Amino acid sequence: CTAVGPRNLEAILPLLTEGLEAATLPVDVIAFENTEDAGTILRRGVGAAADGHGFSPAVVDRVVAHREHAGEDRPVTVTAEPNCRVVVDGGALVRDWSHLPTVRTTEDFRAWFHAKLHCYSAGHATAAYLGQLKGYRYVHAAVADPEIAALVLGAMEEGRQGLLHRYGPEVAGTPEDLQAILHRFGNAALGDTTARVGRDVSRKVSRKDRLVGAARAARRAGLEPVNLGYAVAAALHTLPTAAPASG
Repeated sequence: CTAVGPRNLEAILPLLTEGLEAATLPVDVIAFENTEDAGTILRRGVGAAADGHGFSPAVVDRVVAHREHAGEDRPVTVTAEPNCRVVVDGGALVRDWSHLPTVRTTEDFRAWFHAKLHCYSAGHATAAYLGQLKGYRYVHAAVADPEIAALVLGAMEEGRQGLLHRYGPEVAGTPEDLQAILHRFGNAALGDTTARVGRDVSRKVSRKDRLVGAARAARRAGLEPVNLGYAVAAALHTLPTAAPASG
């Protein structure tokens, strides 16, 4: 399994290649990178070492807010919420993962990838950017603000309507699911910051990502994505502005 960030996948290819070449049984490589094509990137990157092995991206339904490394003689410690579910592309794997209670295999990975991106991730980003705009350091403090909470729910509902239009009710979920997500954002024990959730702005406001991608899907469903529009505007507001030219 990998969890290094999409931009760092190339750096681990030599190590992954070495391991796969030494494997005596088929191996499934699962990329926990919140990127739809992460499995394909790894498969292509290891070349002939990919033969006989499986490669899948993963949708991870869990917030990992902090990582600490206490020293070489101690393992890395992470702070994460108790909720944990994973969706993987069953058609891209060579082994059976159905016996694991927190893992769901699907033949339509794209649908479930969009389900997380356009609801959960869109709501999380909306909370972060609007929170930064109003001066909140922590996500749980941001969603305790009634104005922000309403906009977060509105953004997720716009994303949900886009999912409903394209994939149907099983993937889209219900308004009650959105309330449950908002409740998770309010978990103060995580100490999750708006800066962490909102980092990498240019990627998160790109055409196919959580905010603009969800807004485009909502438009295709005949809905005006007003709340997602506020989120995009708030995200752009966090970008540094260039200093005016002297003289």
